[in-house]
Amino acid sequence: GGSLLFFRVRDQGNLVVSLGPLAGREEPFTLTTRYSGRHDPAPVDQELVQLTTDQVEDTFIDQRPLVYSNRTAWYPRPPNEDFATAHVRIESPAGWLGVTGGELLSLRVEGGRTRAEYRLEQPGKFVTAIVGRLADVGLRQEGDQAVRGFAGPRVRGETLDQMLVAQEMLAFYARRFGPSPFPTLSLVVAEGETPGGHSPPGLVYLQVRPPALRSRSLPEDPSNFSDLPGFFLAHETAHQWWGEGMAPANYRERWLSEAWAQYSAALWLRERLGEGAFRRMMDRMARWATRFDSSGPIHLGQRLGHLQQDGRVFRAVVYDKGAWVLHMLRGVVGDEAFFAGARAFLERFRYGKAGTEDFRVALEEASGRDLRPYFERWIYGMGLPVFLWSSRTERADGG
Repeated sequence: GGSLLFFRVRDQGNLVVSLGPLAGREEPFTLTTRYSGRHDPAPVDQELVQLTTDQVEDTFIDQRPLVYSNRTAWYPRPPNEDFATAHVRIESPAGWLGVTGGELLSLRVEGGRTRAEYRLEQPGKFVTAIVGRLADVGLRQEGDQAVRGFAGPRVRGETLDQMLVAQEMLAFYARRFGPSPFPTLSLVVAEGETPGGHSPPGLVYLQVRPPALRSRSLPEDPSNFSDLPGFFLAHETAHQWWGEGMAPANYRERWLSEAWAQYSAALWLRERLGEGAFRRMMDRMARWATRFDSSGPIHLGQRLGHLQQDGRVFRAVVYDKGAWVLHMLRGVVGDEAFFAGARAFLERFRYGKAGTEDFRVALEEASGRDLRPYFERWIYGMGLPVFLWSSRTERADGG
């Protein structure tokens, strides 16, 4: 094809390429793009909890990594995400390391530069690169599932602990939802002002607070359960099934990712911390759901809270009410049909996109029940039932 004509509209990120003699060809071809310049990553979307807090001293927190996520066009990709494998090489200054999802093929330092190479053999819908003062702390292999840890300067020991917990979570979810879509998982742990996480294909980024800040309280938020050990890691690990192995078809279907990750984290906490911790978490989610339920139905997705510019609305309805809707649905169809339907749904749409109706059909096939009224009421509709009660006391014979 030779050199192809291209243009880019000023202040827009899209690059338009004329394929010229390659247009209309049915066989695959390779398009090589070379570009350079400064590229500042956009903030990660709701997947990374960003609670507002008072300014803290920089001495408390080590420099956070740069996160180049799907919100930033840091590599050539189409406007609409689709599943594809990836082979990534990242070169950075010595002392810095770039990490992506998948298997680490090579890592070496030469001439003051660090060169890392990764391969994501299973299709993912996008690639995230995390670049920072990180170190490879090793690989844990349990059966077919591997976890490789990458630690910030002051969290090496904590990263090793989180790798062990992550393996236990992966095994727990595999028993309920089938094998992990990504058998090699990169786990990056670094310090941050607030706790949170980000979960691209084959990669989990966990942001932990430094010890000097852990005694400071955080504002209330529908997705903040930092007082429950392991919550954020459990939520992000569940995204490997719900959100990455299977992707919501559009913004309205985000509950299939976030509600399932939230409910999966609650199930893990029940396994690890007991029934009391599970009920306390569900009670807190119920309070947030009740508070913001009038803002719109779960199926409104990311439009929730958009006009108010309040992300809590989206998280309260999609994350917390969505988790409760799943919990109630489990009670309606029973445990066996609920998890069998979930496994069948994930298997049917592995490395693909799906919507609410696809999920409903999978549960109906597993349970043999018509669930359309339930979905109409709880996913497409809004409003919570109100129970009215009264009592009367009467004097009976004999007192």
